[in-house]
Amino acid sequence: MRKMSVPIYIAAFVISVLIFAVGVYVGNTMDAVVKDSISSDLQSVYAKAQSSELLILLEDSPAFCPVYAEEAGRMDDETNGLGTRIAYAEDVRGISDPELKKQYFMLEAQAYLISKKVKEQCNDGSDLILYFYSNQNCASCAEQGHVLDTIRSSRNDTKVYSFDGDLGSSIVTALKNQYGVTSYPAIVVNGQVYNRFVNGEELAGILG
Repeated sequence: MRKMSVPIYIAAFVISVLIFAVGVYVGNTMDAVVKDSISSDLQSVYAKAQSSELLILLEDSPAFCPVYAEEAGRMDDETNGLGTRIAYAEDVRGISDPELKKQYFMLEAQAYLISKKVKEQCNDGSDLILYFYSNQNCASCAEQGHVLDTIRSSRNDTKVYSFDGDLGSSIVTALKNQYGVTSYPAIVVNGQVYNRFVNGEELAGILG
């Protein structure tokens, strides 16, 4: 039987280690680029949200309602787009960054508050749903998420804002305290809290 020399074994091992190290380096670099890109876009959208909210606070005339509605719609579109990118980074690339998610939740809360003001000041007919979930010990949270995705995709006038209640976000804690959220999953539909799983049929009935 032909024998391979020790130097060849060593060389093969070294090459394998180098390939692995390069792969890890490239992967980490790409992950950093993805996170930096999302973080930069978060800051940009958040600045727009502050400008939109300032406009609503300074001028509450009904004549400006079309402008408010347009701003709220833009905010929701941009926020949802960022949420999709963050979910992709987590689920597909395995990128976990709690601080980035906290920034996103802050932006999402801002988008919700803008939509809430438009609903109150302009008699907007949109339904606003806050969804509080946990990635730990919550058997029905995933199913509740699917129900809400279905509702949102089938009703153009329904907006859903989702928050991880275990992440330690101060804005999420404030929202939970405001609405009396005590368990997961929990949804708040137009200000009414449901500290339990709500199936699609019941939710459709609540929304009317």
